[in-house]
Amino acid sequence: MSEKQTRQRDDLVRAYEAWAEDRGAPYDVGAIVLLLRYRSAYIDPNLTTWRAGHLTDLLLGLFPRKVTLDHEDVGLVVPAVRSFLDFLASTGRIDQTRAPVSQLLAELDEIEEEFGTAMRAVEAYRAASRLSLAMQADGVGINDPVATQSWIEAFNGWPPSDQEAFFAATSVTSDVTSRVSLPLDGPSPSCASCLTRISLTQRGRRR
Repeated sequence: MSEKQTRQRDDLVRAYEAWAEDRGAPYDVGAIVLLLRYRSAYIDPNLTTWRAGHLTDLLLGLFPRKVTLDHEDVGLVVPAVRSFLDFLASTGRIDQTRAPVSQLLAELDEIEEEFGTAMRAVEAYRAASRLSLAMQADGVGINDPVATQSWIEAFNGWPPSDQEAFFAATSVTSDVTSRVSLPLDGPSPSCASCLTRISLTQRGRRR
């Protein structure tokens, strides 16, 4: 993205934020910045020309592969995108000859549930990867169900604040998790299932 395009994106996001605040509309600046960044890089640098399928490509294709979100933040993305489209339409900043906003909003409605499922599945996988790496660092063989279960029980005994600090301190980016393949060289299916369950349990306690 060129410097000029970056300025245009930032100006657009600031205008959107002010518009949403004036109307009390739900918004998430971070989500929209990511949406526009990936759209510019992979789909179309013209930020006000949208076509059918763009939202599906972004939210079901690029976001699960590239974005790490806390469980509670996943539910903020689609409402923010919806209000962003409303902003573009109401301020005349979108070319509706390619795809009417009503069509884009209908597309968003269709993929909303699938987006949440996809993002939470990625979150569970990444959290399980963090636990798997921590076990290996402690010398626990993740293909050893007895040792794995013992480690998990010890982890469950940690104070909630320590568990939260663990997940915060071991945040894994998509570049790291792409090198961790639990089904191929990680724990057996039963151990992977244990890791996923514990990661979901502990993440759920943070809300």
